[in-house]
Parts: sequence; structure tokens; C-alpha cells
Amino acid sequence: MTLGESGTVIIGVVNHEYETVTYRVVVKLDNETIAIIEDITLSHEGKWEQNYTFTPQKTGERMKLEFLLYREGVEEPYRTLHLWVTVRRRE
Repeated sequence: MTLGESGTVIIGVVNHEYETVTYRVVVKLDNETIAIIEDITLSHEGKWEQNYTFTPQKTGERMKLEFLLYREGVEEPYRTLHLWVTVRRRE
């Protein structure tokens, strides 16, 4: 990516818990929170998907873009996923 360029990914959550659960997704870039998506309530086998567009505000090699999934009332992430993103200056 180049500085100022936006990237889009699809975030998806599927509930396999055999009960209704409310989730929250925290998005971090290089360990800095850039978004919080709250109140994703799904019944068993319920599915939620959303396009997420981000625009890095700094350059860097192999910055970690993290997606942390939390269950309601739990302080530790339930699931995590990450991508490596390199952002360079425009030439």
C-alpha cells in the first residue's frame, strides 16, 4: 500500500456456540486501536459480514493489522486474526 491509500477487507463472524452471543471486534494496526465494532449479536449458526475499509496514517514494513474478537463480558480476545501490511510513501 502507499500512504493515504485505503484498503478494504471483509470481516466475518459465525456463531457456533449453541446460544445467542454478542460479540465485539477490535481492529488494531501496529498495536494501535483504529476501530471498534460493537453489538454484533448472533443466534446459534448466525452469520455477520461487513466490509471494513482502513487508511493507514503512517508508513512501515510488515505492520500487524489485527482483528480481535471478544465475547460480551470477557476481557480477553476469544479469537484473533492478523495480516501483515507494508505502507510506503508515494513516489
